[in-house]
Formats: sequence, structure tokens, C-alpha cells
Amino acid sequence: MRVRLRLSTASLIALVPGAALRIYPIHRPYLGLELQEMFPKNAIIALVHGDWRPFGLHQGSALLDLLRALISVWYAAGRLIGVYHDRLDVFAAFVRSPLPFVILGRVVVCSASIASLWLVGIAGASLFGELSGTAAILSLGAIFIHVRESHHVWLDVPAATAAFAAAFAAVRAVEDRSSRSLALAAALAGLAIAVKHSTFPIALPIVIAAVLAGDMEPVRVARRLAFVGVLASLTYAVLSPAVLIHARETIELLRAQSRIMFQVSGGMSLRVLVGAGIGWATLLLALVGLIASARQAPRQTAILASFPVAYTVPLILASLLYARYLAVVAPFVALFAGHGATVAGRLLLRRWSAGGAMAIALLVAAEPAMRSAQYDRLLARDDTRSLAGRWISRHIPFGTPLTLPNVVPYANPILPPNADQLRLRYPREAAALIVRGLGEPGETYPARYLGFFDKPTEDWQPRTGFVVLARHPVVLRRMNPPYPLVHRLRAAGARCVATFRAIRQPLASNVLYDELDADYLPLRGFGDVLRPGPNITIWQLPGSG
Repeated sequence: MRVRLRLSTASLIALVPGAALRIYPIHRPYLGLELQEMFPKNAIIALVHGDWRPFGLHQGSALLDLLRALISVWYAAGRLIGVYHDRLDVFAAFVRSPLPFVILGRVVVCSASIASLWLVGIAGASLFGELSGTAAILSLGAIFIHVRESHHVWLDVPAATAAFAAAFAAVRAVEDRSSRSLALAAALAGLAIAVKHSTFPIALPIVIAAVLAGDMEPVRVARRLAFVGVLASLTYAVLSPAVLIHARETIELLRAQSRIMFQVSGGMSLRVLVGAGIGWATLLLALVGLIASARQAPRQTAILASFPVAYTVPLILASLLYARYLAVVAPFVALFAGHGATVAGRLLLRRWSAGGAMAIALLVAAEPAMRSAQYDRLLARDDTRSLAGRWISRHIPFGTPLTLPNVVPYANPILPPNADQLRLRYPREAAALIVRGLGEPGETYPARYLGFFDKPTEDWQPRTGFVVLARHPVVLRRMNPPYPLVHRLRAAGARCVATFRAIRQPLASNVLYDELDADYLPLRGFGDVLRPGPNITIWQLPGSG
């Protein structure tokens, strides 16, 4: 099998809109305690403490380790030019402004995403022809869930890229009977699992390739299987040493995660997530391509289809699903959808099959591409939590008592943390951060809270200062303030002095959120969403300000 690493002009043109949907608005401060800040924050904490232990042993550590290495270089450069004096200075910089470090993480994930576009293009062209490669790029470029996860500093898109690269290398190993390609496939499989443990079904295409990539004599097959097993394991061990060092704890965490996934109900059904995240038209086109590929090249198809099929089986059985899980299979769906477009074009418009294939690919990609563009447009808008924080800083003097929505700061306005908040969020590092000037009483607000997660503070009474209420009809709705509290505020003479609207209410039936991810941006129904965040109101109590 001949593999051209350079894309055709048509494929490069097709790649541009997909790349643009992933790059824009990478510079904007869209918020997310987990999906944006978790990995950069924990990479810096690992740097501060001089270790490489991942914060979540059950998740895979390759992405965290890469960010830890990049931030180490960042720190070294900063120390060289006198910006940082020690490692805690880096952490203090993050607490003051996470955005530069978050952008670093976004660049890593976005680069992996664009690499996926390139990979499906060369895979489609190598396996099915240039036209299929171009159509595959168009398909993946538009798939909503892949675009969405390309904006998050999370595991799914890098894992998807590594898994797809491993499967494609496995196909090449079988076609060329190349031990080098087989070794590459095994190493990439180890990388995929090191990024995200749930990609372990990538072992299946590697095993199939090891069986088919040479003489079928049992001893030789066993040698190839042993070879790929050892190489994949070594790659994983090099990239995830802490997971192996703490193997018992990792296994317990994986068991706990499995119990949650299969025994706890929550979120949306797989059917709803597939429709919103990938799209039924794209999936139907991929099915056409899969059937055609199975008839033309059954060995290639078995290798390429084995991973997404095996990966999807647990999702079918699970009772708790995140939308982002589907991003891992998106490149595989796009590859077969690209081939499906060429097959459909050939069947429907024989004389103009190329034009027909592109028309079908564009038609199917149009709706998810439009939703992806709407998602990007919302990401570029200021979050209500940022707007509320800005208003408070401009209109309320530091030191004025504030009552915030929750101890857990998902819905809270973005404000500099006070000393108590530093101790709560960073117990090991708080004292050093306070020494560096963070949490100063003259630059922060003393805070009370209306609740802790979904438990309201029952004995809370309005006193003095300002009260911030945050409400959303879907996301973290159990943390919404109870309506009697608003009546209590009014009875105390409080008046609403600022309002920041994120969504129109009542919520339209077509608006769909992934509740589990605590993400204030929807999967569809963008027309009813004004900006990210909850609806926020700020109330002033008598005698304040």
C-alpha cells in the first residue's frame, strides 16, 4: 500500500474550514473548571512538588505528562529571564490568571485535532482514493463532537488521534507485510492507552494485524503477537510510569469508575448523544462506506472497524455517558463516511461521480458544520461569570461582604480568591501563595455561600453586603438557589442591581446540554443561548455600599 504523506490540493482546501473551526477562538477566556483548567493546573502542581504522579490514575497520564514537560520548559525560560524565582511563582501566576496556561493546553489538543484531519485524509486517499480522502476530511472537519472536544483541554481528541494512527499503521503493516509498520502500530496503541485508558480496545486491530502481517505458521504468528504485546506495553510503561508504580490504586480507581459507568444512571442516552454529537446522516454515510469497504477489502475493514465497534459496545451497555466519549470514534466514522460519499456518488451520478461525491459529502457535513460554527461563536462571547466578576470589581469596594452561589465555584463570578478560598482549593500551597500576595484582604472579598454542591445553606440569612444568585434550567440545576431564598432577600429589602443573562427562558425544547460535564454551552439549540454561563443576578442589601 502506497501512503502519500502530502495531501492533494483539494484535500488541503477541505482541511482549512475544519482547522478554522478548531482554532477559533483559542485565545478567548472561555471557562471550565474541569474541561479547561484541570490538566494545566495539575501539571503546575506536579511541577511545584517535583513529581510526575497524575491527579487521576484511572484516566491515563500521557497528556498530563506532556503538559508537565512543556510547563517545565516554560518555567525554565521564565527563570532565565527573571520572571520566576522558584516553582511556586509559576503556580501563583496560574492562580492570578489561568488563561496563558490554559491556552498552552488548548494548543496541544488543537494540534492533535488538526493532525486527525490530516490522518483521515491520507488514510482515505491511501485506502479508497483521493476523492474519499477529501470527503473524509470534510466529514471529520464538521463532526460537532470532535470540534467541541478540540476546544477542551481533555483526553478524548488526543486519544482519538493516537488510536486512529495506530489502526491505520496496522492496516499498512498487513498490506506491506512490514515489521516496521507493525512496530509503529503497536507503539501508537500504547500511546493511545497511555492518553486515555478506555481506548484499550485498540489492542484488537493490533492483534488482527499481527496475525495477518506475515506467514500464518503458528510459531511466527505467536512471535509477532509477542512482539506487538511487548512493544505496546513498553510504550505504555514509559509514558505512564506512575500508573504502574501505583498499580493497585489504579485498579481500584478503574473498578470504581466502571461501577459508576454501569450502575449509576444519569445524562442522556447513546441514541441522543450520537444524533447530537456525530449526526445520523454522517453515521448512515459511514455505514454505506463500511459495507462497500468490507466487500472490496475485508482485511482492511476488519482492522479499521474493530476498534470503533469494540469501543462502542461498553457505551451501549453503560447507564452513564458523557458526550465527549464519542469524539474517540469520530475519525473512524469520518473515514468510512468519506468512502460512503464516493460510493454513493458513483451509484447515483455515474457520469459525474466526483462532483456527486463532493456534493453528498458537503450536504451531509453542512448541518454539523453550522452547529460547530455556532458553538465557536458562543465560545467567543464573554461568559456571564466573567461579566459579573468584572461588574463586582468595578462597583463594589474590596472588603465588602459577598454571598456567592456555592462553595464549589462552578457558577460563581470570576473574582480573585481570598485567603480562605486559597486554603480550601489549594491546602498544601495556600500559605506560600498568600506570602506571594494572593488573597490580600484589601484586594479580595470576604465570602459566604448559599450552598455546598446541591445542599443549600439552610440557616443562611441576608445580612449586609451583596448577594450573587446563579440559576440554570439544566446545568447544575440542583445548585440553583431555592425560590424562598429570593423571597427572603426581597423581604430584607434587597434590590437587584445587576443582571447577566445567558439563556432565554423558558428553554426551547430543541436545546440540549450535556449535564454531566457541567458545561454551560449546549450541544444544540444555540439560538436560545445568548452567551456561556448561568443567568446571574446581583442583589444589594440595605446598608451596603
